[in-house]
Amino acid sequence: MDLPGYSGLEKFSESANGERYIGLDRTNGRSVVVGTHVLENGLDQTEFAELLVSYQALSHPNLGEINDVGVVDPIVYFAMPYYPGGSLSDLLAQGLSLAQLLDVVQQICNVLEYLHERNSVHGDIKPSNIVFNDVGEAVLIDSIEVTPKHLALTGTPGYAAPEVRFPADLTPQADIYSLGMLLLRVLYGELPWVTQTTGLPRAREEHDLLPALSEEFTAFTNLIEGMVAYLPSARYASIAELRTALSRVEVQGSLLTHAESSDLISTRELAAVLPSLGGATGNAEPQSWRALVATGINWGVIGTVVLSGILGLSSVVYEQPYSKRLLSEFGIVENVALVEAKLNAATLAIDPKQNLQSILAAYEAVLAIDPSDVEAKEGIDSARSRWETEFENALLLNELSVAQNRLNDLLAVSADEPRVIALVEQLETRRHALRLESDTMELLQARGSITATSADMALHAFREVLRLYPSSSDARRQLDELAGYYSDQAIGEIARGNIQAAMDALSKATRANPNFDALEGVREQIQLETTLQEEIQARLERARQMQLAGNLIEPEDQNAALLFHSVLTTDPDNEVALQGLGFVSETVVEQFDAFLDARDFDAVNNVIERSKNVALYPASIMHMESSLESELRKINEAASFVDIAERFVAQ
Repeated sequence: MDLPGYSGLEKFSESANGERYIGLDRTNGRSVVVGTHVLENGLDQTEFAELLVSYQALSHPNLGEINDVGVVDPIVYFAMPYYPGGSLSDLLAQGLSLAQLLDVVQQICNVLEYLHERNSVHGDIKPSNIVFNDVGEAVLIDSIEVTPKHLALTGTPGYAAPEVRFPADLTPQADIYSLGMLLLRVLYGELPWVTQTTGLPRAREEHDLLPALSEEFTAFTNLIEGMVAYLPSARYASIAELRTALSRVEVQGSLLTHAESSDLISTRELAAVLPSLGGATGNAEPQSWRALVATGINWGVIGTVVLSGILGLSSVVYEQPYSKRLLSEFGIVENVALVEAKLNAATLAIDPKQNLQSILAAYEAVLAIDPSDVEAKEGIDSARSRWETEFENALLLNELSVAQNRLNDLLAVSADEPRVIALVEQLETRRHALRLESDTMELLQARGSITATSADMALHAFREVLRLYPSSSDARRQLDELAGYYSDQAIGEIARGNIQAAMDALSKATRANPNFDALEGVREQIQLETTLQEEIQARLERARQMQLAGNLIEPEDQNAALLFHSVLTTDPDNEVALQGLGFVSETVVEQFDAFLDARDFDAVNNVIERSKNVALYPASIMHMESSLESELRKINEAASFVDIAERFVAQ
C-alpha cells in the first residue's frame, strides 16, 4: 500500500474492520504503525477523520499521541508511534520502589488533570496501559472518551469503575477509581474482587470492603479508600485533591515484587516474541518487514495495544473479556488472538500469586478461540492436579490454612465434583482429629495422675484420632504410654490371682499398641497362670464329685481331702478348697462319732489314721483322738468295777 509520507508499508493483518501496516515515517525515519478502519456507529468518512483529528489535537508529554490522520479516498488512515520503554507491568515484575511508583502515579495525575480540564475521561488506566518513552517518562495510552454520543467506554474488568458500564454517567472520578485500583493491585498483590461464577476480576460492589493491606502499606489505606469508593461522589473530587492526599503519604521505599502478569500481555512479553525494529531508517525498506509477515505474531499486536483504546470505536458490552474485545476491534487475525490468550494463560500458570480460577479462566479463553487446543486442556488438568497435590502436601504437614486456601480455589471452580467433595471431607476429618487429640491431652493434664476411668477414656479417644489421622505422632505416643499402663495393671492382677482382670488389662494394652514390647511377657505370665487355674478348677470339680460319692478321705490315693489340699498348696487362699476341706472335716468327725458310739474301734482307729494321712484340720483330729481316749478310759474304769464286783461275788 502507498500512503503519502510513509515507506516500506507491509500489511500484517486484515479483517472486516480494516487493515494494519507497519513501516517508516519518511519525515523522521521512525517506526510507525499505520491503520485503516471500516466506519462504524453511523460515522461517515468525514466525521471519522474529524474524530481522529480531535484526538490528534490532544497533546501532553505523558499522553499517547496520534502522529498523523489522512484521507486517501475511500480510506481514512492514522499513524501512531511505538513506545520502546516497556510498560509499568514490566517494571513491577522487575521490582520497583514505592518512591518510583508514586513518581509514575504523579505523572499519570498530570495527564489525567490535562484530560479532565478538557472534559475528557480516559477510562482504562492499568499497568499495561502505562508505557515509557525513550527518556523513561510515563505515557498513558489506550482509549480516551471524547464524544460519548458515539463511543462507549470499555475499560478493563477489575480496574474499571462500577459506573463505566453506563457512559452517560462518567466523570473524572472513573479515572481516579482506576488509578486507585492500580495502587491497590500493586500493594495488595492482586485485584481483590472477583465474580463468583467465573472467578474473573470485577468492579467493586456497594457491599465490598477494602482488603487489609500488609503492615508496611497501611499508610495507603485511607488514600486508596478515597480513590476506589463505590459511589463517585465519595471519591476525591479532583486530581488536585488526590495530589494533596498523595503528598500526605509517607514513602518508606520498600521494594515491590508484585508482578502484574495478569494484565493481559505486557510490552516486554511482546518484545520477547516480536522481531526488533531497530536499525530501520530513512526511506529504505527494512528487510525485516518480510520476516514480520512470516511470523505468527507481528507488530500488529503492538499497534493494537497502542491504538485500540485510543480510537475507542467499540460498541462491545462491558462484560466481554477485554483481550478478545481488544483484538476484534482492530482486526487482528484469530491466530494472533490465540497466541495472546496462550501467552496470558502460560504467564498466569507460572505466577505463584495467581489463584486457580484465574488460571482456568485463562485456559478457557484459549478454548473459546480454539476448542481443540490440546495444551489448554492439558493446562486445565495440570492446574487442578497441582492444586490437589498442594492441598494433600499441606494436609500432610498439618498446614490447614494452606490446605483450606487450595480447597477454596478448587471449590470455586468445581464444587460438585466427587474428588473435590472428598477433599472437603478429608480436611474436616483432619480438623476433627486434631481437635479430639488436643481436647483429650488437655483433659489428661488437668486430671494430673492417670486413673482407670481417664485411661479408658483416653484409649478410646486416641484410637479414634489415629483412625482419622494415621500419621499423628502425638496420638501414637499417648497410646504407647497407655499400653505401658495397662501392661503394669495386668501384671498386678496376675499377682493377685485375678486372671480375668489381667486378661482384660492385656486386651486394652493390645488395643493401645499391639506391637508394644512388654506385651509378650505379660501374655506368657497370663498363659501360665491360666493353665494353673484351669488345673485348679479341674481338681475342685473332681473333689466335688468325690464329696458326692462319699470318698472324703478314702481311697488312700484319690479322695476329696487330698484334692482340696493340692489346690491349697498352689492357691492357699482358694475359698472353694478351704470350704470343701472344712466340709470333709465335719463329715469325717460325724462318721467317727457314729463309729465310736457303736464301739467299732477298728473303724474309729481307721478314721483317725486316714484323717491324719490326708491332713484334715488338726482340731478335728484332736477331737477324734480325745473322744476315743475318753471312751477307752470309761471302758477301762467299767472293767475295773466289773472285776471288783466279780471278786465281791466270789467272796
